[in-house]
Amino acid sequence: MSATSPEAFALTLHGGESPPGEGGLLVGKIVAERYEILDFLGAGGMGEVYRARDRELDELIALKVLHAQLAQQPELVERFRQEVKLARRVTHRGVARTFELGAADGLRFLTMEYVVGESLSRMLARRGRLSAEACTRLGADVCDALEAAHDVGVVHRDIKPDNILVTAASRAVVTDFGVARLAGDGSKDGSGTPGYMAPEQVRGEAPGPRTDLYALGATLFEACTGRLPFEAATPLAMMIARLSATAPDPRKLVADLPEAFAAVVVRALATDPGERFASASEMREELLALGRRSMRPAGLEIEARSFGPTPLTTIELVGAPRAPAGVQYLLSALAEELTLRIGRIPRVRVVSGQEETASVVLGWTAVAGGARVVATALATATGETLWSGRIPLEASRLADAAEAISQFLAVALETPAPARIGASEAMRGDVADLCQRARFHYHSAIGTDLARALELFDEARRRAPADPVVLAGWAMAFTRHANFSTEAPPSLEEAAHAAREALAGAPSRPEPHLAAGHVALHVGDPTLAARHFREALGLAPAWAEAHEWLGRMLLEAGFIDDAIRRLDAAIRLEPRLGSLRGELARAHALDGRWDEVDRLLAALAGPNGRIRGRWLSQARVAQWRGASEKLREIVEGFESAPTKDLFDPTFCRAVFACLADPASFSEHKELILERSAIPFASRRRSAFYSEVGAEVAMLGGDLDTGFALLAQSIECGLFDLHWLDACPTMRAARSDPRFAPLRAQVEARALAVLDALYGG
Repeated sequence: MSATSPEAFALTLHGGESPPGEGGLLVGKIVAERYEILDFLGAGGMGEVYRARDRELDELIALKVLHAQLAQQPELVERFRQEVKLARRVTHRGVARTFELGAADGLRFLTMEYVVGESLSRMLARRGRLSAEACTRLGADVCDALEAAHDVGVVHRDIKPDNILVTAASRAVVTDFGVARLAGDGSKDGSGTPGYMAPEQVRGEAPGPRTDLYALGATLFEACTGRLPFEAATPLAMMIARLSATAPDPRKLVADLPEAFAAVVVRALATDPGERFASASEMREELLALGRRSMRPAGLEIEARSFGPTPLTTIELVGAPRAPAGVQYLLSALAEELTLRIGRIPRVRVVSGQEETASVVLGWTAVAGGARVVATALATATGETLWSGRIPLEASRLADAAEAISQFLAVALETPAPARIGASEAMRGDVADLCQRARFHYHSAIGTDLARALELFDEARRRAPADPVVLAGWAMAFTRHANFSTEAPPSLEEAAHAAREALAGAPSRPEPHLAAGHVALHVGDPTLAARHFREALGLAPAWAEAHEWLGRMLLEAGFIDDAIRRLDAAIRLEPRLGSLRGELARAHALDGRWDEVDRLLAALAGPNGRIRGRWLSQARVAQWRGASEKLREIVEGFESAPTKDLFDPTFCRAVFACLADPASFSEHKELILERSAIPFASRRRSAFYSEVGAEVAMLGGDLDTGFALLAQSIECGLFDLHWLDACPTMRAARSDPRFAPLRAQVEARALAVLDALYGG
């Protein structure tokens, strides 16, 4: 969604909605030093809702401030917290995500996904009942969302028109997962809304997936007839009526409804849960069979209020398109320093041109043979020069120059100045040049460049042993080197100590948090790693590396949509991270989305059509696809690559052989077990060896060895739930009784990563 384009939004709330313009006292404020309140959206039974920007995760969200009477009941707050954590599991495009329950500034609030749309209740009030065709389409969408929720053990408990948004694309999105039951209309346990509650809810029984299907049946009945299936003078009488009578056929109210559609509604409303659809999937398939796809695209035009341009100023940083080779690392360092500081200016967001048209463009060009940089900030709407200046392109002066530029921009944009983030004294000397060269090499995907980065950081550390930026950079390079190099250190304790020292010395810079995150990830604590990466992003919302590592972790944990947003942002903000398309390709390959795989891999291929590096990943994807010719081509590319840039050639060759001929696993088993048993300093590396070993063992039919290696990988910190659930070669293992307890460990770890990201 463009931050500068008009937007429309409608959010449903328990107890009804208030018209725009009432309330909204928080607009323009920052809640919890994190959420910039942009607009007031509405108010209802639970509280007020605002559109806000999460500065820590760089996303637009909906923020719901709870009414004081709810916030002051500890037992309700704790139930809210548990329900939010449960609801966070549901990741589906048909579900408006619930993220976090927080407290700050005397407020209790919920943060949720921001969705543009109109509530079904408002649509029905505005235009009356809908056609069976429209109800069929919306009902199938809701079933799709419910299926995703039920698959992870989440029951909504309060499906109703208020909690269904209809988007401009006529798609239904379900809201308030997991918290709706706490906002019931007066019932003590808050288990639902009287007009839509299933008989078992009325009897006080525990709700289950079929309870949601009953509520959806009541919603569809209302949508196609304009009335609820049971109506009475009081909510209590309405609830009791469904215990003693069956729901009516909607054709008694609307005679021209198709019989097949009416039959779906009546079955969903069966008094006995056993007589309803067995699952949301079954109900969805029944609705699809009625011809959901035949609905006219323009059949559900929404009506929602529009906002003017967002109060955020968006800034695009555009570096020199061409520069002398000897100063490229300096220009890269300048971009990082500017990204750090400008991203911290209040009510400013750094964006890329691929994402949207920015309201301000800050560009710079190297001049005088690379001795200086001329920088200019332009307002794109008017062409007005907001600021222009010339700075020397010297390593020791870049941090101060970036600080000055950010302060000038804040004045020009009439916003509060960001807190100053100066470099250390050591970084203003010749150590700065060493660190900037090291960072430039560190971002390369080539192993020899990583080794060079570590050499440069080593020298910088010798000259400035206490400098936090130096320590953070060295810790990251050392840890990454331990993961890839054959000359791995025996322990990461030194890196952990350096990261701790860096955090103590520069807690307001992202690098120490990134360093601590990398160390945590490689010693087998992904939950702590996620917290550190999130903290880094909070300090520098446009820092590509923070987006990258949050995205990588979410991808492994199986939260694909969240991961794709993060990785796309990383690539947009830092084109050198284009190799992340390989990670995305692997994820899509696991899901069998081969068109996406081909598109992403084509973007990575060189002039000869081949991709350099990522040999094991490429080979595994080719085997999952059954592309034997492609597998041979990948092996040929591997054999022709410089040995110094390869990851463990002996192990790779053994795996390639097993992927090409699964029966050959017995020939390579000893080598694979040997490599998997090495106690590497990086437990992430150990987990990877065991993961790949488990895959080829399962492929070769040796389930005993496969399960032993899988357990070993989990012991080392594996949280790659997506691979575990979707890898084609693990299909036989998933039906084995040994699989479920191992999967439960990985799932718990994956959910902990998600909770760490969103503050659980």
